[in-house]
Amino acid sequence: MSDPLVTISMYRLESEAFLAKGALEAAGIDAVLVGQYSASNLPHESFSGGYSLRVAAEDAEHADAILNQIHGVAHAEYVRPSDADDAAPPSRCEQCGSPEVRKVQKLAMFAVLAVLITAVFIAVDQAMWIFYSVIAAGIFTLLAARWQCRNCGYRW
Repeated sequence: MSDPLVTISMYRLESEAFLAKGALEAAGIDAVLVGQYSASNLPHESFSGGYSLRVAAEDAEHADAILNQIHGVAHAEYVRPSDADDAAPPSRCEQCGSPEVRKVQKLAMFAVLAVLITAVFIAVDQAMWIFYSVIAAGIFTLLAARWQCRNCGYRW
């Protein structure tokens, strides 16, 4: 391995690190474990930062794909963001592939629904139904699709 080594994964347990290294070597990728002879004398884990699995820079992408498959996240790059992060806008429509994607304006949609509901129930003098209907409209608005394709109209 004359190329510079890059760390592609970190493991706390020695057994997991050796399993991953073996999988990469079975696929024909030379791998090196760093940290296996650390200051820790415990046989099955390292408390000095764990084990880092390193491969040549040119093999990193292929090795990462193999490890993702082993860990059950073969499509790790396509995992949706968490609720803590803002969702990045999709670049293409899931249905037709068009790049014409826009964010649905949920607040404007809720405001229009609330005004319409209020007008209808005021006309028939049902104040209690205004409250319940506006709450229901808010829930439906929150559950509504977030993105819309301008080309085919698909919402997701």
